[in-house]
Amino acid sequence: MRKTISVLATLLVAVMTACTNKTDESEKNVADSLEQVRQDSTLHAQAAEAAEAAKKAQADSIARADSIAQVEAEKAAASEREQIVRQLYSKCILIDGIGDSYSFLENHCSKSFLKELKKDYSDEYEGDGYAIWDFRAAAFQDGGGKTKIISVTSADNNSVIIKYKDMGIPGTSKIKFVEEDGKWLIDGVKHL
Repeated sequence: MRKTISVLATLLVAVMTACTNKTDESEKNVADSLEQVRQDSTLHAQAAEAAEAAKKAQADSIARADSIAQVEAEKAAASEREQIVRQLYSKCILIDGIGDSYSFLENHCSKSFLKELKKDYSDEYEGDGYAIWDFRAAAFQDGGGKTKIISVTSADNNSVIIKYKDMGIPGTSKIKFVEEDGKWLIDGVKHL
């Protein structure tokens, strides 16, 4: 009987040890699972941060590209306006006679500005025409010097400033533009 008790005691110790080992093993498995969840959460958070950073970088890149495109478009528009003013003065204003001035004005001026030029003409002359002299220096007088364009530069509010000599008399005018149907049109002149 002692031997049976001893065997039972040994068996009981063995079962308890097995249960304890199982509990330790279960606790280790739970701890390992928790560690894996923590690592997965950290990786997920890092991936989300990386995705957000990539999205911001892409938005910044698009904004930069849009800004560059906008600057380039404005440069092209400014160059186009300057070219129109150069042509206006070299082909229409700083010449003897009217040449093809009227045709140029009709293709490069707004309707409202053409009306103003017509009114100014009819105030001085009978018949139909445009007051091309409105583009010349306000204190215009006949002079004996050279006639030439000195400079043409873009200014604020879609305007262009031209400096010129008109028969030796210096002049500076600011030409105002408007955009209609994708085309730049002269919409006013002011002598500076």
